Amino acid sequence: MGLPELLEQVYEEFLEEIKQERGTVFLSALERRAIREGLQQGLQQGLQQGLQQGLEQGIQQGLQQGLQQGLEQGIQQGLQQGLQQGLQQGEEKGLREGLLKLLQDLYGEVPESLVEALQRVSGAERLLSLYTEAVRAGSVQAFQQRLTALLSETE
Repeated sequence: MGLPELLEQVYEEFLEEIKQERGTVFLSALERRAIREGLQQGLQQGLQQGLQQGLEQGIQQGLQQGLQQGLEQGIQQGLQQGLQQGLQQGEEKGLREGLLKLLQDLYGEVPESLVEALQRVSGAERLLSLYTEAVRAGSVQAFQQRLTALLSETE
């Protein structure tokens, strides 16, 4: 393997320094070869170590950044989904409670089986439509029959 052009220049300068230190104008072929091989070996080791360190640092930084970004996005999405779900569940709970109050006001006592059936109804629009059904039903039993039919259609 030959030396890259830049190192060839460094090699030649290094040879000149050695000659000056020794006070000679000549270096043996063995000395030149040993110096060249030392530079090549140093270059290879330096490249390998640099590559290894670069890869390790790059992987570590990439993992840290990836984890941090993933965590931030996960938290953000979790908060948004949690808030959205909480609002939806709160709205549905309020609609169920309002519907039960309407049924009690219209027809008196509401059986526990009807309360449990209402818990299986999801979606604000479906719950709102049950308000109209509650008023039109004429009795709590008639409303419960309509609700049971509605639930059996969707399950």
